[in-house]
Amino acid sequence: TAIALYAAGRIATVSDDGGRRHRALITEVPITIVIAAGLAVAVYTTAGKVADQLENTSLTELGHPLSKYEAWKSSLELVGESPWVGIGRGAIEPVFTRVHPSSAYVTFSHLENEYIQAVVEWGIPGAVLLGLALAWCIRGAARRWRDGPLAAAAIGACAAILFQSSVDFGVELLGLAVPVVLIAATLLGVRLRESRALGAKLARAGVVAGLVGAAAVLLVPATRSASEDHDRLADAAEPGPNELAVLHDDMQRHPLDYLAYGEVAAVLLRTGDPHAGKFLNHALTLHPTHPGLHRLAARMLIASGRRSQAALEYALALRGTLAPAHLVAEVVTLLPEVELAAAAIPPDVPERGPILHALAEQKRDDVAERWLLRVIQGPQHDLEAIDGLYRLAMARGDLDVAEQAARRRLAESRTAASRIQLARVLFKRQQYDQVLNDLADVSTWSGRLDQQAEAWYLVCDAHIEKRAWDPALQCLHKLDGSGIIPPADRAGIVQRLAIVDEHRTSEAKQKAIEQMERALGSPAK
Repeated sequence: TAIALYAAGRIATVSDDGGRRHRALITEVPITIVIAAGLAVAVYTTAGKVADQLENTSLTELGHPLSKYEAWKSSLELVGESPWVGIGRGAIEPVFTRVHPSSAYVTFSHLENEYIQAVVEWGIPGAVLLGLALAWCIRGAARRWRDGPLAAAAIGACAAILFQSSVDFGVELLGLAVPVVLIAATLLGVRLRESRALGAKLARAGVVAGLVGAAAVLLVPATRSASEDHDRLADAAEPGPNELAVLHDDMQRHPLDYLAYGEVAAVLLRTGDPHAGKFLNHALTLHPTHPGLHRLAARMLIASGRRSQAALEYALALRGTLAPAHLVAEVVTLLPEVELAAAAIPPDVPERGPILHALAEQKRDDVAERWLLRVIQGPQHDLEAIDGLYRLAMARGDLDVAEQAARRRLAESRTAASRIQLARVLFKRQQYDQVLNDLADVSTWSGRLDQQAEAWYLVCDAHIEKRAWDPALQCLHKLDGSGIIPPADRAGIVQRLAIVDEHRTSEAKQKAIEQMERALGSPAK
């Protein structure tokens, strides 16, 4: 960069006739070099991570519920509620939870878009005025474009910040805001001359007094921000009745912040105060998806004997919980009834694995089975959930539920695996004729050999259980000659052939004895 600036300065000494021709070397070249060098250094120092991110960039984030783009959509509701004056500067975090459904998982202190945030915080008229001021600044800075490489680089830097502010809140960071203000001041400012007049001295004294007064105002509790109150409540011990006055002050400072109302509800609930429900309802109005508030509501409802309503509140709490193990343990402890505990777990949770793991740790497979049955009865077509319910029901010996799962799988996906699952259940229920009817076309199957082999074994075993020895022998010989079973795995066929031979021999002997008894007219020995 230094070499480029030095060369550009030397080139700038040409005559006025050639100055225009070389003006681009004084302005555009330094900016281009800085940008190119910056990108090269970034890619090199991050070992290719930047390049990988650029390569993997896609539009999937646009619809992700936790992305900033969904937050921008939710912010439009705040604009609709207060289009003229906005919600107030810095009020995004406590107000946004009421309109953003994903606030249970992620909160936003800023919308990560300076332009949208200006409309939300200042209202449409305020945003228009800010836009006009910005346009005036851009017009004033643009006049400095030809003043030299430093001015051109300064304008380029401010333009980069303006662009980056459409997807981030970098200007809110002090380390970035200060240099941006300094650079903008050099572009927009005029020549200054120090004055020793009395008016100038009084003006400087007024500025100092104003700064001291502003600092003093920031030290009083009335100017404490919502985030500072949150940090104080998080660091403090569990609030007791003597903390109600402090929480009342928090509510006065931030009437749209849910946290103080929730803390008051928790304190009143522990002391048995009947007004706890009013504070909790107001906290839920301000933050409808907060899992801790719904958990508190569930405990309150259990204490009052409304157990079915408590199950609904636990379901809302679990829907907004990323680590549900402790909450699941609480559900099965306070709501031990199978139906209530299953109703307390929402069927549309994004991840079922942690729920099932937590129920297994609590040794409540009965609740897991009933919950998965609710899951597969929903509109979603999830074969993984159906297979999980099937395995669990078969392990518990619950053939009714296993058959429901198998038939649902067959309706969703009419494949060999689905037909085999249903045949297993029917075989265990001793419905052998139905097994033979459902798998009558097994000889025409194609695809995976292990599935064909299992279907053949089910057909042969159904004949054996029916004591139809000739069809059983025919089935086993067809299976043996089909080539589906490798020679090294013929133990199953050999074992079944031995069973058929043993039973046929035993029946033949018994039949001979019965004939002899009928001929002699007395029991044969």
